[in-house]
Amino acid sequence: MDQELNVEGVETPQLAAMTAASPAQGAWLAPPAPTIQAHVREFGEDHETTVDDFIRSVARLQHLYPSHYPEEQLIRTAIGHLSGEAYDHIVSLPGYEKLSLEELGDILRRQFELGDDYDEAAEAFHSMKKSGSETLQEFRVRITKKAKLVMRLRPTEEGENEAYRKKKLNRLIKTQFLRGLPDSVRKMLIGREQDDFESLIKIIEKYLKFEEKEKIQTNAVLLNMGQQMEKAHQQPAQGNFGPPRAHAGEQPAGQQQMKTRGGDRRGPRCFNCGRMGHVRANCRARRKCSYCGSETHPVWQCDQIICSKCMKTGHTPAKCEAQQQNPDQAAVVTSPKSKNEC
Repeated sequence: MDQELNVEGVETPQLAAMTAASPAQGAWLAPPAPTIQAHVREFGEDHETTVDDFIRSVARLQHLYPSHYPEEQLIRTAIGHLSGEAYDHIVSLPGYEKLSLEELGDILRRQFELGDDYDEAAEAFHSMKKSGSETLQEFRVRITKKAKLVMRLRPTEEGENEAYRKKKLNRLIKTQFLRGLPDSVRKMLIGREQDDFESLIKIIEKYLKFEEKEKIQTNAVLLNMGQQMEKAHQQPAQGNFGPPRAHAGEQPAGQQQMKTRGGDRRGPRCFNCGRMGHVRANCRARRKCSYCGSETHPVWQCDQIICSKCMKTGHTPAKCEAQQQNPDQAAVVTSPKSKNEC
């Protein structure tokens, strides 16, 4: 059990009674090493003690009580007054019990005091941003550590107390946390800056989950479109005429389009034979009149064709005699019925 000693190191009545007892009676016991809160400060994430102040407070014990604090007991006392990540980091080192007090101080400075300049620490704190793979809780812990370092290096103002420093620390954490979020999240939080910090974190978590869900759906749609385009590019090149060729095990595209009304047929249609895949000039079938369908004469020699100039049958407008005789006078258009009656 720890013994209570005053600051000057004077023994209390309980310790004096223990030392006055006779060793022969078996009542004398060496008092345990005192760990006095007034002398030893704690170092960790919940305390604003610097490494130098912590090491100095531990070394003061050996100066005050040299018989109770050899080097081994001194390092154990120092490790016992660490908390949070500082304790976890020291204990994880191999042979941490054999460290000296100076080596312990160097390790703590390299790990937890990244800079001694307030301006550099403040600039690094205000430039912190949330990374893509970092969760909100991890970003909040990182912001909190940097904010405590800034508050520890910050010059002390006149008349400030512990409550003021705690309030300022919380305001720094909340402000930089919101500033380090992505632009889409900050736009969503416009008008909610005065809400509770915990409620803001819940809102941000819901929004990020919704944003991640939309991103997954968008990527799935883009992947499907990319697969379809890749499949279309892998198909063999087709000619300019005729229906597309069918692959092995597939029905010809012409028959597939015949089943659907108004299907999009590829290639031109011949006006001579009526088939797809070629034009009239390349048709191998016998020429026939496109007006009456007879194979005995071409269309310009058809007797049933009607001239659009004189409305008479037997010739085309290009060979109309009335148009050649009176090119300036418009021909009188009469119907075939009135012509027969005449």
